[in-house]
Amino acid sequence: MTLKKNLSQYFPDNSIPSLVKNWRVTLPPGRVSPYSIKIYRKYLSQLIKKKNIKTLVLGSTPELRDLCLARGWHLTSIDINHNMQLAMRRFMKQNYNQEVLINADWLKASLPQNHFDLVLSDWAVNMVSRVDLPKLFLNINHWLKNTGYFFEQTGYFDKTFQFKSFAEIISHYDHQKNINVNDLRWLLLLSTWRAKDEKIYYQDYSDNLKKHLTLLDNWYKQNRITEKELAGLKIYLNSKKQAVIFKKETYLSSFEKYFKILDEFPGEQVLSRFYLAKKK
Repeated sequence: MTLKKNLSQYFPDNSIPSLVKNWRVTLPPGRVSPYSIKIYRKYLSQLIKKKNIKTLVLGSTPELRDLCLARGWHLTSIDINHNMQLAMRRFMKQNYNQEVLINADWLKASLPQNHFDLVLSDWAVNMVSRVDLPKLFLNINHWLKNTGYFFEQTGYFDKTFQFKSFAEIISHYDHQKNINVNDLRWLLLLSTWRAKDEKIYYQDYSDNLKKHLTLLDNWYKQNRITEKELAGLKIYLNSKKQAVIFKKETYLSSFEKYFKILDEFPGEQVLSRFYLAKKK
């Protein structure tokens, strides 16, 4: 399954107006969180002191694009969906006229080799299938300068993680006084992935949807979730998306072939990891 096929299904043009309309209430990992932006900002401020930096952002994440432009770095963003790149500009605070947009498949793009000082990715890698993972990492390696960095947030699971069904997760949180909506959303997403073969699958919560939405309304009335969280969860359960979660050994065997890990640490969501690495 190619990246082009995956992403064209993930964000077809007719889904963009709805995505844009609901962007401000979209919850992580569908949208990069303020916590994650603080992590990116902190590490990049410590790591890169020069301003004449060439950066590449995988995807259309407006917050990452803003982060680069705010530092005066030369920014290139690459996404297979040009309309998505343009649509996300309305959420950018910096002057995006300085940004170079490339409309291309990450697996097939002909970008210059040894060109970028930094490649940034927030969950973008999880948009490709397991078989395409080595190719994507190889491309990023080629695009980076010999002194270049790859900084990303991604997700994988190890043997200790126990996947639960949708019903089990909802039942568990229905008995919790305090509901961590980010973790709830992430666990619900994981419940739809058939992780054993690491293929890309659709999220689909259409079964018993009315029952689930009624439960969310009750949580809100009980002051267990906020109005914004309620809106975000309703949008989430009404949407269909696709992505993949990798096994730890699958991910690292490909990653460490092309990059030397400088630092790694957990992210805000269940199973999320940050990796700061240099080109090998």
